Formats: sequence, structure tokens, C-alpha cells
Amino acid sequence: MADVKVNFDLLARCAGKFAAIEQALDDSERSIQLHGASGSSLIEEALHDFANDWDIERERLQWKTKDLADGLKKAAEQYSSLECHLVESMTDKGDH
Repeated sequence: MADVKVNFDLLARCAGKFAAIEQALDDSERSIQLHGASGSSLIEEALHDFANDWDIERERLQWKTKDLADGLKKAAEQYSSLECHLVESMTDKGDH
């Protein structure tokens, strides 16, 4: 059987980075407000359409990065717990 090696620190760091990305996406706000400053209604309309589309995609990215952060955090916790239980079970057998 192959050994499974898990880098708990790496999992935790990745979870933290994805959580930070999710927070940055959550904190970002639409900043396009030209109100005639561009001189072209076509440009303003295109920027408005882009901003609307970006809002939708930003929200999707935010959900996905949150899911990844949560999953990585849970995986690190589960692997750590499993390792503790395995060590305990091996230690307990030696005591009998």
C-alpha cells in the first residue's frame, strides 16, 4: 500500500490564500461611473455592460474561492485528526 503524505501547513496556507481572495472579491465594488465624462454614449454603454457582467462573474468567483478555502481548511483538519487517531491507535497497542 502506498503511503499518503499530507503537508498540513501547505493546505492551511492555501486555504488562507483562497479566503483572502474571496474577501478581496467581496470587498471590491463597481467603480465605473462616467455620467457623460467619456463623451460617447456607446463607450459608457459598453462599460456599463462590462461592469454588469463582471459583477455576475465576480460573484461566481467569490463563491468558488470560498468553497475552495472551506474545502482546503476542512481537508487539513480531517487529515490532522486522522493522523492523531492513527498515532494514538499505534501508541495504545504498544502499551498492552
